[in-house]
Amino acid sequence: MRLRKLIAIILSGLCSALCFACSGGTYYTVTQTVFSSGLVFSASVLGDKDEEAVEEMLDFLNEIDASVNVNRTDSLLSRFNALSAGERIEVDYHAYKLVSAARELYYATDGAFNAALSGISHAWGVDAEGINRYVYGNGTVTQPPALPSKEQLSALLGFTDMSENTFGFYTEDGKYYLEKYVSELKLDLGGIAKGYCADKCREIALKYGLKSALIKLSGNVMLVGDYYNGKSYQPWGVGVINPRKEDSSSPQYVCGFYVGGDATVVTSGDYERCFNYYYDGGASVKVCHIIDGRTLMPVGVEYDANTGRYKNSDSYVISATVIGENSMLADAYSTAVCVMGAQKGAQFLQEKGYKGIIFTSDKKYVFAGDIDFTPGETLYQTEYSPL
Repeated sequence: MRLRKLIAIILSGLCSALCFACSGGTYYTVTQTVFSSGLVFSASVLGDKDEEAVEEMLDFLNEIDASVNVNRTDSLLSRFNALSAGERIEVDYHAYKLVSAARELYYATDGAFNAALSGISHAWGVDAEGINRYVYGNGTVTQPPALPSKEQLSALLGFTDMSENTFGFYTEDGKYYLEKYVSELKLDLGGIAKGYCADKCREIALKYGLKSALIKLSGNVMLVGDYYNGKSYQPWGVGVINPRKEDSSSPQYVCGFYVGGDATVVTSGDYERCFNYYYDGGASVKVCHIIDGRTLMPVGVEYDANTGRYKNSDSYVISATVIGENSMLADAYSTAVCVMGAQKGAQFLQEKGYKGIIFTSDKKYVFAGDIDFTPGETLYQTEYSPL
């Protein structure tokens, strides 16, 4: 079956870049807004206990919302962020697990994944507040008054350290604690929380014996079993949306592939949750939500010493799709690849045993691992060339 013949469900929301087939059969489907940030959860599941499974998934998502959603001032992570140096807070297992995983991933990616960039994101106007105002607002204000100066960014550098010098986590008498060593440090676990949730939803699907499931949390997709078309099971058809498509009203796939069995597919890119900042005179720079903690700039942005302004780089990653088993890791890896760059990112994925499809702003592509491409979607071969 060619991908273009499948009935598609377009992923919407943060970093969405994929289209999945889920037609036929007797799937029980639920779509619901979760988290106070408005994240959309969608599940199409097949099994005798489909409703019970989805209900438990939603209950779990409510737990995570109260634990680590920094858009809630009463969440455990927000309360940790409000602490002063030397103070600690008791948290639940989810916050403890995610914070410890964030540090491990910080080291594993040489800092390309960094959960301590809230201050930098705010300075660039691509934190949750800025995105809601400049991207999803009413259109009257489409960019911040000014972009941060190099001096402003340098002043925030000391608060982006994910090492043992800035915070700690530990267990004591069966309880979980986070302790802060630098008052200005603020963590945001949005880069792995969706993947963590997707992994848990898979556990729930297996617990209830579901035969097939498509679970979506924004750009994180979890596939359980194979796709059922009403007669037989077959691999899922997956299409990666062109990150530079001209018409946003309809999808255009840069490539398509099949995924069989349990797997997760996660895409990060610069084309959603972003805005164009226009200087006087018409020059502009595209500012996206993915921050490089080493340069303190959004991916694809650099400082032009000749003009004293920021500009977009000649070549940078605009879309990174990661395919693997663990959605939390794939979540972090997709972000890290955008920061690392295409070639280094592809090598990193292969070393970790994950597959990937990476596209750059100068119309290049590179793959990590073997992928079963469909014959109907070959745009990457006509508009992009091998890196």
